[in-house]
Amino acid sequence: MPLRSALSRLAFRLRRFGPLPAALRLELGRDVRVEGRVWLPGPGRVRIGNGVRLVATRSPIELRAHEGGEIVLEDGVVIEDGTSIEATSVVRIGARARIGPFCKIMDNHFHLPVGHRLDRPESVPVTVGPDAI
Repeated sequence: MPLRSALSRLAFRLRRFGPLPAALRLELGRDVRVEGRVWLPGPGRVRIGNGVRLVATRSPIELRAHEGGEIVLEDGVVIEDGTSIEATSVVRIGARARIGPFCKIMDNHFHLPVGHRLDRPESVPVTVGPDAI
């Protein structure tokens, strides 16, 4: 019976992150707190470290990792309402960093500022350092 109870708790915890296929691309650390709704669209990987807080009480948080992309939230990170993080290669948020409400962090702008607007530029990995506010 304890195994069934543990699986039930895990299934409930993953359901808060959206559809089950998203849960299969998700690495989840210990003591992760989720308040509200978190979206995980896209086929890429999302790694969430220990003690991360996702506070989406006013507006959902979006963590979109494209094919081959990866989002890494290191230990103790806090992400607030309405934030969107999008990775086509890598977006890494350093340990204990705090991302305020309604921020947009992405590693590719998806079109060139001049010239042919349908040509996609190369992605540049983005890192937010540890303890950033």
